[in-house]
Amino acid sequence: MVMTAMEHVGVLESHIAALRIRIAELKCQLGKGGACCGNSMADSGHSSGTGQSDERLATTDQRPSSRESGIYDQSMSYSEEALTRLPVRWQSLRDASHCTSKSCRAEFASAVDRRIHCHRCGKVFCRRCVRVTADERERICEGCRAIC
Repeated sequence: MVMTAMEHVGVLESHIAALRIRIAELKCQLGKGGACCGNSMADSGHSSGTGQSDERLATTDQRPSSRESGIYDQSMSYSEEALTRLPVRWQSLRDASHCTSKSCRAEFASAVDRRIHCHRCGKVFCRRCVRVTADERERICEGCRAIC
């Protein structure tokens, strides 16, 4: 159960990061974000703490990591669908007695049977009915794979 909660937290954190990137892009398009460039600035709430001046960073190729500096690399693009998708309401693992897949409906006979959430729809499936996406970012069910 702890692993499932940690996975859900990871999904929510990645959703927050994607939304921050989208907000920065929209501000840039509206002209509120200053000059548009390959990198968008976003307030991460943390300073880099390196003590290096901007000149020194410009002359050397050592830059603080993007997480520390608040610079998000736009080469890591997210699909429009992923950015606009609402947070998933996850089905309770305790209430799941069967795999949600209509073609499987395998019974979770014991507490040790592996129950896995689909990261797109939030429903609970058995190990056989969930696949990792090609980019290895999410575990999704066959029904959600068919939609993609």
